[in-house]
Amino acid sequence: MSEAQKERLLNKALGYIENEEVSYLSNNDLIFDHSEVRGIQYDDGTKNYSVSFNDVEEAAGSRITNLNIVFDENEELKNTFEIDIQVLNHEDVRVDYWQDGKGIANQVLTVDTVDSSGGFKAMGWMDCMQGCLAGKGMKCYH
Repeated sequence: MSEAQKERLLNKALGYIENEEVSYLSNNDLIFDHSEVRGIQYDDGTKNYSVSFNDVEEAAGSRITNLNIVFDENEELKNTFEIDIQVLNHEDVRVDYWQDGKGIANQVLTVDTVDSSGGFKAMGWMDCMQGCLAGKGMKCYH
């Protein structure tokens, strides 16, 4: 992807948010400090583009927030995904998940969230998510 295309898609995504055409529900404004634009190519050759806004808080009371705005091959808005994960304690996390602005999940899960040094295992979760995408026939590229 060219830098011009990345910039164009980022600006489109921000415009949708500003014009309230895309719902942003987790209320974590820190995500806008970290954005990434990727291309996604499926095994059948179909391409999509993803603009992701992310925040990972690794301190006590950790939180992962991600807003993904997906565009089709013609750079038209396809759908949105938003997830907000908050560590409640060493075993439990609260997960809120929205798709296209509608609540899909709001639940507490028991998982292994803390490594042996007491740090949050956020990167392990990110690696797992990328592996899951690859298993569904998606390849991310920059």
